[in-house]
Order: sequence, then C-alpha cells, then structure tokens
Amino acid sequence: MMAVSSALSRSAFECSLNGSSSLRPFLAALPGHGQQCFPLKMVKMVSDNKENGGRAKVTLARAHRTRTVVTAAAVKEGVAVDVNAPPSVLVDTLLSLVDGTDRGTQIGEPEKRAIDEIVAKLETLCIPEPLSSPLLFGDWDVAYSSNPTAPGGYYRSMLGRALLKTRDMVQSINAPDGITNKVAFAAFGVLDGQVTLQGKLTALDKKWVEVVFEPPQVELGSLKMQYGGNSNVKLAILYLDEVVRIGRGSRGSLFIFKRRT
Repeated sequence: MMAVSSALSRSAFECSLNGSSSLRPFLAALPGHGQQCFPLKMVKMVSDNKENGGRAKVTLARAHRTRTVVTAAAVKEGVAVDVNAPPSVLVDTLLSLVDGTDRGTQIGEPEKRAIDEIVAKLETLCIPEPLSSPLLFGDWDVAYSSNPTAPGGYYRSMLGRALLKTRDMVQSINAPDGITNKVAFAAFGVLDGQVTLQGKLTALDKKWVEVVFEPPQVELGSLKMQYGGNSNVKLAILYLDEVVRIGRGSRGSLFIFKRRT
C-alpha cells in the first residue's frame, strides 16, 4: 500500500497551468483585437461515401455554419490538415485527433504530426495577453499530453496505467491565482483513489507562469495521507479560447485541455 501511495504522490501534473498572481484585471473584458472565440454547437455526422473519397470525416455545426473536420482516421489515410482553416475548425480537428487516445498514450505518429501543425498555427492566433483573460478560469479536462507520464507522473507509465485505471483528470483554475489538479483512478480496477494537488500561480511574463504545488494529498480507499514535498513547474500558454487551452511545459511537453461543460 505504501509503495502504491509513494508512486501516486509523484503524480503531480506537469500540466499547462495559466494564470497570474498580479493585480491585473483578470475579470476585465477580453481585448477586442486578435480574439478568437467561437460558440460551440457540435453535431457529428460521420460519412463514408464518394463525396469525401471514402474517408471518414466529421461535420460540425457551429453558430449555424457547417464545416468539415478531418478525423484521425482520415489523417492515418494520408489526408492533410488545412492549417489555413478558420480557428474554430482547427480546434475541432484538434479535439477529434485526441479523442479516444487515453490522453495521448494511444496515438500514432501521423496524428502527432497533425497535432503539432495545428498547434503551431493556433499559437499565432492566440489572444494578445492570455494570462489576463477570464477565459483561464474554470474546470479543464486533460485531453492530451505529448509525454504520457507528464500529466500524471509514474502512475501514467505503462505499468502504472495497468495497475491504476484513470477515471478522471481535471485541472481547476480559480481567480485570482489558485490551481487544483485532481487525478481519480481505480487501483487494480476495484479500489477507488485520488491524488489532489493545490498550487499557486505566479506570472513570469505575458506567456509563462510558474506554479508552486503543496505536497500531494493521496486518497486510496479509506487511507488518506499527505506525502512528499513541494514541487514547482514552469509553463507557457500557447492558445486559449472558450473551448480549449493549449500549453507547453519547460521540458517541452505539449498539453491540450478541453473546458468542462
């Protein structure tokens, strides 16, 4: 039991946390220029016919406009992603590529390359000062990490995933500078557990933040304990809108978060 708890205690997300501890107006209105925000109204219609060359695509209705998004299946078949598509289409394509991949642990190289291309484009479209945006706040699901162990430490390794089935990975950012990371799991498929980290955000510049976490709180069945010491990470926000948040850790890991609704 102690060995499991020890491994879990090292599972602090190295997730892209974004915020600021300064007194800047977090809840002020967003800058009008450069803003890319789109209401999400999604209707999936999977087709496989001559019109799309027999390749799986997903049609999405967004704000009464219909767009076509290339799926992971299409990317595997060699379909290129149009990085010049509207930001809303790029975001929808990004989410379609990471869906069903266990947060990036089950994804192929073609999809990874497509993700990197989309992220590079979206980074150029990010709002001017994302750390000052109220869009930062809320609950975010971890949708993808380029490094399988980055968002969950050792327990997200191949062995850890076999022993501890992830049920939920959520990051909550609260004004003005609070952060909570939670990983819920089932140990050996039967014993419920959770690792919780409380932290504080400090802005380093307009893009980078440092997050200092308190020691992890580990719950495993009836066992509750605090283990380990403080930890810290540095992260950059690459793109932010009302649907997704994209960031990169100081060690290069890419993270994609989807806002929980």
